[in-house]
Amino acid sequence: MHLSKKTKVLSCLIIWRLISVFVVQTAHVPDEYWQSLEVAHRLAFGYGYLTWEWVMKIRSYTYPVLLSIMYHILTLISLDYVIILTVLPRIFQAIISAYGEYKFYKWTKNKWTLYSLCINWYWYYCATRTFYYYGMLVISPWEFFRVNVLYKIGDLYGTQHLLCLIHQRGSLDLMNLLRKEINTDNSNILFLTPCHATPLYSYLHMNVSTKILTCEPNFTNNTNYMDEADIFFANPMQWLDETYNKSNKNITIPNYVISFDHIVPKIGRFLKQYQLSSQIFYAHFPQSNYGKYIYVYKRK
Repeated sequence: MHLSKKTKVLSCLIIWRLISVFVVQTAHVPDEYWQSLEVAHRLAFGYGYLTWEWVMKIRSYTYPVLLSIMYHILTLISLDYVIILTVLPRIFQAIISAYGEYKFYKWTKNKWTLYSLCINWYWYYCATRTFYYYGMLVISPWEFFRVNVLYKIGDLYGTQHLLCLIHQRGSLDLMNLLRKEINTDNSNILFLTPCHATPLYSYLHMNVSTKILTCEPNFTNNTNYMDEADIFFANPMQWLDETYNKSNKNITIPNYVISFDHIVPKIGRFLKQYQLSSQIFYAHFPQSNYGKYIYVYKRK
């Protein structure tokens, strides 16, 4: 069968991007899960975590809806296995990226430009990740400008240098471990990690109780505002004592505690009721409040 040059180029680009789906096995930034997969999981299965951006309507549901349709189809044909739920969106993104590169090639009419794009390692690292920055009837660009510029919410996150840590895969290995180990009937997981350091229900695919440290912006303009994650890292034991006060009968003590290695010495008293279950490598050069290893503690 004879294929045209255009078809060959597009086919090669798709194959190249599909390979990267399975080559790249690390996490990059929280948005690839929390602004796409987590939202799609909630739409399709009825449970999942929505971050403040969705409450403030500065995100569009267009991309998550497409992913949720795939999830629905997988459910109908009884193929909603976690490995498929996590890989299929990346395959979808790989095809989108490949088609975009093909259109770019047609526009530039320069094979060396396409070649440079294909061998760009950072793009290879990111091209198949489920990022989407752009249903409810709102004008997302205006809401984004209003919240981040007019209300200066964007100032909370500041400007940081970009550092790609090739070994930053521990957060994904963690979710694979938890999914195999936890009991869906009564499990309760506490994540004592920086805000959105790991995926959540989109990778667990189990409707279990979880507690994460939140990092909502200062919507009320309180003086000296600190989000929950900052409060915890400022005084970990005080936060744990106040949150899990034994006199409060409505509080459920978690079965599992997830923490980076550097914080463990600061919460030793709380961890006396737990035993170390697993140690997972995260990164050689961790950022602030992260660590080289993720520790998984299981209640005795």
